[in-house]
Amino acid sequence: MWDLSEEFEERVVADFLSEYRAGRTPNPCVRCNERVKFDVLLERGLSLASTP
Repeated sequence: MWDLSEEFEERVVADFLSEYRAGRTPNPCVRCNERVKFDVLLERGLSLASTP
């Protein structure tokens, strides 16, 4: 299990707040999938797979 709360805060929450202040309404679930689930988790999983 990994604590990805920092990545979530940086890549999803901060972006959402910035976009919302600019008058846009981003979907945080889509951002999380793109920037945390499929980016960070894939990167960490691949690093485990390459470790002997």
